[in-house]
Amino acid sequence: MSTNESGPGSLPRPADEPAAATADGGGVAGVELVTIRLIGLPVPLQAKAQEHADELTRELMLIGEQMRQRGDHAGLPARLVALVEQLTGTYSSFTAEQEQQLADAIATRVPTIDLIYAVPAEVGDAAKSLGAILDEADEYCRAGEHLLTLPTPPDLVRYRQWFLDQFVNQVGGAEPVSFADYRPSCDPHGDPEADLGDPADPVPAPRH
Repeated sequence: MSTNESGPGSLPRPADEPAAATADGGGVAGVELVTIRLIGLPVPLQAKAQEHADELTRELMLIGEQMRQRGDHAGLPARLVALVEQLTGTYSSFTAEQEQQLADAIATRVPTIDLIYAVPAEVGDAAKSLGAILDEADEYCRAGEHLLTLPTPPDLVRYRQWFLDQFVNQVGGAEPVSFADYRPSCDPHGDPEADLGDPADPVPAPRH
């Protein structure tokens, strides 16, 4: 799971099961793995989400480090720094191949991609924690007191919800739901007419 998005953010050989996984969630080096499938991941939205997450993370990391140096570990920036460090340390070895596939998809501007993760079952709880703190970060942005980055737009919030929900729900035994078929319980900001974006929008050119 990408911590940029993720998000959210944040995958496999699209047609195959990852070499490290088995169909029944077999283990690798003593770690029990589950298979998570992301179907029809919208590459343009992933590219936009990555840019937004990068901007937000840079700002919160700077503020969070300053807070931690003052001994404040309870504020949102400090907690986000700690969570990102935890997730990176725990899951980076399970997502490196997938992150490269996403980067390649963005570079080649394909509209969608199917991805497969083989990750520890604890990823479900991690996805819940990441979603909650990113929702809190949006409120922090809306307050406008410390950050220049704007809150996550509704289309990217929907993408984030879908991405993280796939980990939470599939760990619990649910079948994967494609992004095209995904319907969040409510629109990100309670507006039923909100523009949630078109996953077929052109992929932004990669930044260098």
